[in-house]
Amino acid sequence: MFVFTRILGIQVLHIQHEHGLHWDDNEFLHTLYAYQKQHPAVSIFVTLHSVNLAQQDRRTFYHRLAQAAHLITLNKLAVERANVPLRFIEHGVPTRFRARPAKLLMQNHVATFGFWDEAKRHDMLCEVAEDAGVAFDLFSQPPGEFGEAGCDGLVTYHRRFLDTPELITRLSEFSALIFLRRPAHEVFAVSGSARMALAAQVPVICEESPHFDDLAGAVDIVPFNRLPQRIREVVGNETLRAALVARQSAFMAQWSEEETQRMHLDLYHSLPPLEVVNAGNVGVRGALGSSSADDLDVMRIELGAESKRLAEKMNRFELSSLEMLPEESGERSGGGRIGQEREL
Repeated sequence: MFVFTRILGIQVLHIQHEHGLHWDDNEFLHTLYAYQKQHPAVSIFVTLHSVNLAQQDRRTFYHRLAQAAHLITLNKLAVERANVPLRFIEHGVPTRFRARPAKLLMQNHVATFGFWDEAKRHDMLCEVAEDAGVAFDLFSQPPGEFGEAGCDGLVTYHRRFLDTPELITRLSEFSALIFLRRPAHEVFAVSGSARMALAAQVPVICEESPHFDDLAGAVDIVPFNRLPQRIREVVGNETLRAALVARQSAFMAQWSEEETQRMHLDLYHSLPPLEVVNAGNVGVRGALGSSSADDLDVMRIELGAESKRLAEKMNRFELSSLEMLPEESGERSGGGRIGQEREL
């Protein structure tokens, strides 16, 4: 980006950041400060997909980041709770591709997908599937030690990467799409997976959790202890399914890709570049962006115990073996295409 800025005359640099994908806050800050120093006329924007306001090291990170870039959050509540300037933009829905109704619907067969995360209750899918009387397909990459979870084919794992059209097409064949999240108020985030699932045009059911609060008007929100019963109701009632899909479609029409793009462009035009960060307002000796080891050491954020634990856990995950999971074959286990024909 340093090179492309000079070649293309870039006026705005927009970075999307997620702690779960980039764990080194110090490296992120150092790079941003160096870029700002070399390109003071470029407006920098950073979209924070999740905002953790419960940890001091994270709050320090947001404060320093806000001195170099305009910060965007996708969660409305984060704007109210944060003590740094955050600008809210609704997380859009991928409306460029919308699946056609599947010719063959897999009855009593549901699915979920997304990055592996213990907060998403992926470790409890066997229990949910058994209680609801359905088979579950999980499109993710669980760590090798998770194995097959030992639930006799009730949960089928798909770990091959699927692009958006292929994933949405596959999801459109299921009776419902389920997204779980252990309730937690520490991290203010939104579910991009649940929004992408809307394009499959099948009912989406989410666990009652702050993570899905901003989808309450679009999808079915259900407490965890009532999920099995609700899954049975939805997969067995075509009239209810049609009503839920119609509500989801209305949300998609309101927050299309075009609308969120318009909001971003308006923001780009309204906010000028921030002044180049200097040593005085972050307590760093020398100019920020300097390659001096002393300068970089002084400006380091000391990670708290929780951040270190999560970083170490994610690093182990990246190196974990997936050999315990069977290679995906052309046939699905845990229930086949036993559904009924659907009219196009």
